[in-house]
Amino acid sequence: MNKLAGSAALIFSLYVSLIPNTLAASESNLFLSSKGEISPVSHFPGTAIWTIIDGQKGTILYQGTNGLAVIRLDVSQNNTCQNSLCFALKVTQVKNSEVAKEGDVSKISFDLENQKEYLSIGTGFLQGFDMIIDVSNRWVIPSGDFTVTLNKSGGIAGITKDITIYSQNHTLVQQTQTGSSTLSINDSDLKTAILQSKFFNLNQKSYPPISGSADYFAYSLEIKQGPFSNKVEWTDTSNGVPPKLVALEQQIEGFAVKRN
Repeated sequence: MNKLAGSAALIFSLYVSLIPNTLAASESNLFLSSKGEISPVSHFPGTAIWTIIDGQKGTILYQGTNGLAVIRLDVSQNNTCQNSLCFALKVTQVKNSEVAKEGDVSKISFDLENQKEYLSIGTGFLQGFDMIIDVSNRWVIPSGDFTVTLNKSGGIAGITKDITIYSQNHTLVQQTQTGSSTLSINDSDLKTAILQSKFFNLNQKSYPPISGSADYFAYSLEIKQGPFSNKVEWTDTSNGVPPKLVALEQQIEGFAVKRN
């Protein structure tokens, strides 16, 4: 990577790392690690970028001509963008970068669904540059209120059960073939279980049943938290289902069982 490309990548990734701060200010515990390359349609294509966001601070890493380039940032929500995730960025510290300097500002938006990051550099050596990063790997620990939706169906009796949990008001709503019910719950343990299961970082979305199996239970679990969401489907005959995912499902069902 030449000197200019390295500098551009540094600034770009710097601003990219701030994307997840689309969460409210009170949700300051968000952690996100994102790796990718600058898109072929942008300046400096193919440059690898590693972005880390920890609360309202950010760090960007890339291999520059002077060694590992490190840019540290302050991040704040930007309400001027039309994209749902948009942030204002400000450089606070720079190491091994020839184009980024303390005080440089920019804005960035993040397309979570399509794994894209968009950076518009506002000041500094690359002022006016717009770039796109294709995200190949992302690790996230969201923060704030969450919604859990669990569907269980099948078995010999052909049951159907839907459970939805809203952490904002600590409420569980259950719908079965015999009717519906609503109850208040203490979901603090569930929040810990979601974190331990690493649910938002499960890349495999479906675990099919073993060929020839019958009368099995099928599960669908979706969790939304801030701008992040994930959905996984499996059965009780599927191979390779993470044990912590099964434990999470059992804990969710347990809330409804305690009602009876």
